[in-house]
Amino acid sequence: MKLPRLWPTALSLLCSLALAQAPASPGTTAQGPAPAAVAGLAALPGGTRLVCAGTSLWTLSTSAAPQRLPLPEDCQGLRVSPSGKVVLVSGRASVTVWRLDAEQQSDGQLWRRVALPEPARRVAFLNDSTLLLAGARGLEQLDLNTQARTLLRPGAVTGLATAPDGRRAVMGDGSRVQLVNVADGAVLSGVRCEVACPLQDVQFSRDQRGAVVQAGPVLYALREGHPATAVLRGAEGAMGFPLPDGGVWVLTAGRLERRDAQTGRREGVLRPEGVSGPAAWTPEGGLLYVAGRELVELDKTGQEVGRTALP
Repeated sequence: MKLPRLWPTALSLLCSLALAQAPASPGTTAQGPAPAAVAGLAALPGGTRLVCAGTSLWTLSTSAAPQRLPLPEDCQGLRVSPSGKVVLVSGRASVTVWRLDAEQQSDGQLWRRVALPEPARRVAFLNDSTLLLAGARGLEQLDLNTQARTLLRPGAVTGLATAPDGRRAVMGDGSRVQLVNVADGAVLSGVRCEVACPLQDVQFSRDQRGAVVQAGPVLYALREGHPATAVLRGAEGAMGFPLPDGGVWVLTAGRLERRDAQTGRREGVLRPEGVSGPAAWTPEGGLLYVAGRELVELDKTGQEVGRTALP
């Protein structure tokens, strides 16, 4: 059965968006928050790690002391642009966009602060200078350079995440979840949920043609050209990371396990306890996650290769 699109042809409606800019604040090395406050992670090429916690964006590097960039409100999520040079930090009432120093990624400069007219609005990168904004009023495109906003779709889009290269996106409206092609809105995979399924977490595969999505109480695997499958039910708070061989690393109930993407069958447990989340892919195809007061890094085979103390 063909799924209806959540992404129709772009409209020509243009309007302005109020943007607040603030001068860059120098980095500090103040005491960091407790691990429970960590809301987002990112692993950048060269070994730099980003940690979003409370009102702080931390940059951690093996070659420099931890640096703190102050945020205007508590962090609710962290995204990195396709080039890895721009960072988006989500809050309840706004998002801040940071440029990382081209020569030294441990430094950052506030580029834009975008006020969100509704707390439920979701924001994702289309490219380094363009954001997609989703909410009850529709899907919009925001040019960070010109500050122009274009309405792409009227009507509720309550969940949104884009692949690292900006070519594919996962979208949801509370009852459906779809993997779409960003250029033309073609539906590549999707599912109509059995119960309400607000989009909570999305992790794309290394080839960016598939994703594992936590929507409502179910962890779904979406793959271009294939129907969606349920990897795990009763998955509130879970995260899934799709592997090249058809497996999924699943973070659930404080442990890290491997499951089959098609059947959901558990194939093994990599870490039986101590995984407090959140987690993120590393550039090498491994996994970075929070465990107590440390960031733990696994390689693509699931073997531990390093630990970094949280500030």
